[in-house]
Amino acid sequence: MAEPKIRPAREAGLLLLTALAAAADAISYLGLGKVFPANMTGNTVLMGIGLADHDYTGAVRSAVALGGFVTGAAVVGLLWSGRHTRTVYGLGIEAAAITAAAGLWATLGATPTGGPRYVLIALLGGAMGAQSGVAAGLRVGVSTTYITGTWTAVSTGIAGLLRPRRAPRERTRPGPALWRQIAVVVCYFGAALLSGYLFVHYI
Repeated sequence: MAEPKIRPAREAGLLLLTALAAAADAISYLGLGKVFPANMTGNTVLMGIGLADHDYTGAVRSAVALGGFVTGAAVVGLLWSGRHTRTVYGLGIEAAAITAAAGLWATLGATPTGGPRYVLIALLGGAMGAQSGVAAGLRVGVSTTYITGTWTAVSTGIAGLLRPRRAPRERTRPGPALWRQIAVVVCYFGAALLSGYLFVHYI
């Protein structure tokens, strides 16, 4: 079965969204109290740990991020228009939420506390949920906000290339999908590293 072709502009857009999600996670983890606006697996674990350890404030932070994410994804899912329209509106929602969060955060300092912190978490969670909804609608085989499945695909894809072939003419080169998944993993890590470094050393 042939792999679907994706336009270079869309490939670049996916990597840009991936970098944005990684940066949001890194900066929020450092500045908003160890919470992820994009990584809901991590938030679910942190919420459970918080409840078990009686860290109810931490559990609430994770719950707010989860609620914002689910809301953002659901809003995009309710946009029943064509895929292009849903993408435009979804990215518009994400941009509006990130702009609002950035504007508010700029007035609060590097590590906000109290109610404003929860507002920021909800806004960023909603933005990442909207982004995830858009990426899911594009059906390109990768997510821009969580990469556990992408790591799995990269691992199994590379293993498949290394597996001995029964026929000498069987294809042994990585396809576009595998390169795309590798690019997403590298981009996510690189953006998190750079954002975390800049936050720790310059903010």
